[in-house]
Amino acid sequence: MKTRLILVILLVTFIDFIKSVEQPNIIIILADDLGFNDVGYHNPDMMTPNIDQLAKTGIILEQSYVQPICTPSRSSLLTGMYPYLIGRQGYPISHKQPTGLTLDLYEERVSILLREHAASNPGQPFFLYMSHHAPHSPVEPPQFYEDLYANITDDGRRKFSGTVTAMDDKVGALVQALKDSGMYENTVILFLGDNGGNPLLGAGGNNWPLRGFKGVVYEGGVRTPAFVHSPLLKSTGLSIDHLFHVSDWLPTFYHLAGASDQEIKDQNFSGINQWPVLENPLGEGLREEIVVNLDDDKGTTFGALRQGRYKYIKNPGMWVGWVKPPTRGANGNAGQHLGDLGDVDNDELVDTLAEQSVDVLHQQSVDVLHLFDLEVDPEERFDLKHELPHIVQEMNERMEQLKEDMVYPDNIEEVEGGLVDGIWTSNWCE
Repeated sequence: MKTRLILVILLVTFIDFIKSVEQPNIIIILADDLGFNDVGYHNPDMMTPNIDQLAKTGIILEQSYVQPICTPSRSSLLTGMYPYLIGRQGYPISHKQPTGLTLDLYEERVSILLREHAASNPGQPFFLYMSHHAPHSPVEPPQFYEDLYANITDDGRRKFSGTVTAMDDKVGALVQALKDSGMYENTVILFLGDNGGNPLLGAGGNNWPLRGFKGVVYEGGVRTPAFVHSPLLKSTGLSIDHLFHVSDWLPTFYHLAGASDQEIKDQNFSGINQWPVLENPLGEGLREEIVVNLDDDKGTTFGALRQGRYKYIKNPGMWVGWVKPPTRGANGNAGQHLGDLGDVDNDELVDTLAEQSVDVLHQQSVDVLHLFDLEVDPEERFDLKHELPHIVQEMNERMEQLKEDMVYPDNIEEVEGGLVDGIWTSNWCE
């Protein structure tokens, strides 16, 4: 399993870099399909007191980018590379594909792991990757949590909201376990979502007021809640707009673990060490460019590029707009402009949308281009491609230049697999 191997290498390398007890503990909390509008500090209708407290007493990263779907984001997080450079810019990896998978660490194990670590390795730094399945569909929270949102008539949004609050309690339990074990003061916590929220077919996520959702390169698909919390931070209680990308976290954590600037440079990461920004959040940012996504289908380039205030989108596929939180009906307004997608589950729906987007590319006689000034138009409502053609040309040339280094996805065929004596078996990984 390639990606598990990558994770093992990451952890081994992390341990190798630890040079003294001065190095901090590092925790990554990754939420699945958590949208921009799905946390309390963005939306007061959401009950996430623990997440909100961590965010408001840390540094909120309002320009934190991930990839449009899960596999590319998680691959970038674990490798420090843009997905298009490692062949992971495409569709989610199926459980039956004999290629890399990411690791889920179940929440109920965390408190035990922390207590055991504090008892057997006092003072020794640790790395914890807490990869939640929540609030990815299917969403079936305990009734207590769903009842907290009895005012929401939309079934999917109500269940989704309850699931987010249940996850928030897990985050609170983690922080309390850190404090009880005496490890909180020397811990850095990163919280982020892996892609935009999914509002389709009752999945319940929401990215309002951003445009789009999971699976697309508009802001709602690639900007998620993110923050860093730590007693080690010099300045807290801030919300900053410096550019961050999910690939930045591995080199940043290498630095915290004791790697020199040269050691980080030698890794040839796509990401950069962002700790200087977190130490001085009111200073200048370090990033000017983010490859939001980059791919090719039969010679047609599609993707998005952020440079400073401008975002250039090339061949985004089918049109998507802005989805308000649903207030009625089974799916609210989420399905508007999407056509009749049939009776499919949500993972299949993401693939369906992607396939339809590729079909749109094949039907086009010319490239579809967009240019947005995100400093004044963060909701991507006003296309400037005709007003600023020189910027379109420059960013298009840059995208085609970047594409020269692209690694094409392997798209391996699925193998047989399924439940065997109550255990899910892929038949390709021993």
